[in-house]
Amino acid sequence: KKETGANTIQLRDFDTHDQELSNFLIKEGFVKVAMPDAHIIDNVEWDSTDAYVQKLSSNSRRNLRKTVLKNQDDYQIHLRKSANMDDRSESKAGEIIDESEVKYWYELYMNVKRDSYNLNTFDIPYKLFKNLLLHPNWDIFELKLKSGDNTKPVAVVFCYMSSKKSFSPFMIGLDYRYVISHGCYRQGMFQSILRANRLKCKTIYLGMDASVEKQKFGSRIVQKSVFVQASDNFNMEFMEAVFNKGQHEKRSI
Repeated sequence: KKETGANTIQLRDFDTHDQELSNFLIKEGFVKVAMPDAHIIDNVEWDSTDAYVQKLSSNSRRNLRKTVLKNQDDYQIHLRKSANMDDRSESKAGEIIDESEVKYWYELYMNVKRDSYNLNTFDIPYKLFKNLLLHPNWDIFELKLKSGDNTKPVAVVFCYMSSKKSFSPFMIGLDYRYVISHGCYRQGMFQSILRANRLKCKTIYLGMDASVEKQKFGSRIVQKSVFVQASDNFNMEFMEAVFNKGQHEKRSI
């Protein structure tokens, strides 16, 4: 912190219920702040889509059939880049991805970024999207509507597969004209889960935010905390008090 001239240290993604670590860091002058819930699907092994659906709760099954499965046949899933050597041909490895397409992906991503109010993050630079095409662990697929005048993707999903066979839908880009009418966000989430199954992954990390939507797909909530040490802790303690008050009011509604 001193060497770089920073005024804040943030230690992220710690288990909220790890009391020993929490006590230690608080004694060291850190302030504990709750992060948005993370979401994980632990068991990705199933033989068919029906088998996956049957693993869900009755409410989730009903919601999935009503909002996702009924629209599934409206979409063409176009795998542009595969993280699995065995199906590189499926992603048309010889196909050249034009920079204009990457720019369009970035536009779809920025649609989501600008509409995200729960997570206040910086804009991911355009350069990253170009570099994803060069890294072997990234999966990129588009969702296009089979009918209608729009021939461009209405959603694009960027997923990372680790060496330990965990799958992380890292970013999604959306054309918001089709989020309500065709459920393209939910379809993108659903296709990510199917993709993880086809890649024989063991765990899916769905990330933070959109908690209600992600639980419908069978994810479990994992509570995380960030520990912050600032040169002036008053502002951080004030922010924590405001956040905790808001969480309490949300639970009371």
